[in-house]
Amino acid sequence: MGRNRARLPPAPPLSLASPGLRPRRRAARAARAELAWESFLNTLPLPLPDYLSTHSVAGGAAAAVLAKLFGADAVPFTMTSGVPFAGITRSFTSFSQATQENADSRVYTGVHFRTACQDGIVQGQQIGRRAFMHLLQPWRE
Repeated sequence: MGRNRARLPPAPPLSLASPGLRPRRRAARAARAELAWESFLNTLPLPLPDYLSTHSVAGGAAAAVLAKLFGADAVPFTMTSGVPFAGITRSFTSFSQATQENADSRVYTGVHFRTACQDGIVQGQQIGRRAFMHLLQPWRE
């Protein structure tokens, strides 16, 4: 060991009856599996801690506002993307389906963990409902 390093006491031996053995094996196996993982986004690794996904928050808010505006979530629609992936057309059966795909894209690119996206959708839905109730009032002359 190098200088200035604290010595830790040796870990107690684990027996097969130890309750901590199986979870440790599963965690080690999962960590090895993730070593081969590659992102769809070629700019990783990003030097960011994981917070709520802004994409998911915005998607959740938009879905909540549109569902309130149209009176239902199950409104089928089709949209075409712009730059940098111009010309890709996607169809959805509901606003929430589009919201989930939007959130999933952040997981697939490795920008966020799934919890950051799911929590982002929930927060976005809360923001969207509040915005609709308090800010999107009918026009009065």
